[in-house]
Amino acid sequence: MLCSYLKAADPAFNGRGYRIFDSFAGLSEPKSEDTIDDKDSNAVRLQRMSQQGAFAASLDEVKRNLAEYPCIEYRQGWIPESFPDEPQARYRFVHIDVDLYQPTLDSLEYFYPKLVTGGYIVSDDYSWPGARKAIEVFVLRHRLKLRTTPTGQAYFKRGR
Repeated sequence: MLCSYLKAADPAFNGRGYRIFDSFAGLSEPKSEDTIDDKDSNAVRLQRMSQQGAFAASLDEVKRNLAEYPCIEYRQGWIPESFPDEPQARYRFVHIDVDLYQPTLDSLEYFYPKLVTGGYIVSDDYSWPGARKAIEVFVLRHRLKLRTTPTGQAYFKRGR
């Protein structure tokens, strides 16, 4: 969706500068931090969706769906192993959509130090118990101002 907006603004946009880090095998195995409270109004739906392997889509399938953006870089593997050793890398915008506690925390720990001043990290999964815990632990540790949306996302901006 983000690439389609950029292409609408600039028809020459080809995905350059965008990276996708994914196992392409679905969710990793949920851990104790990902336990869903039966009292949660979304418990049944979340329990059904938070099974190991859920949301799997092959790399070929994703590339076909994003063929309009041939310069997107794909990094296949589990988080954090798929993250490259690039101490000098800098990011302006990071979108995290990994649902579970540990990959969310690992993503925050990898990307935040590389986020430029004024850059944003958005997590699509603030309504998922594990991701929420990871985000709240990280934000508290770094004294960041967390903002949320009515549709279950959380985001913060890197200050000075």
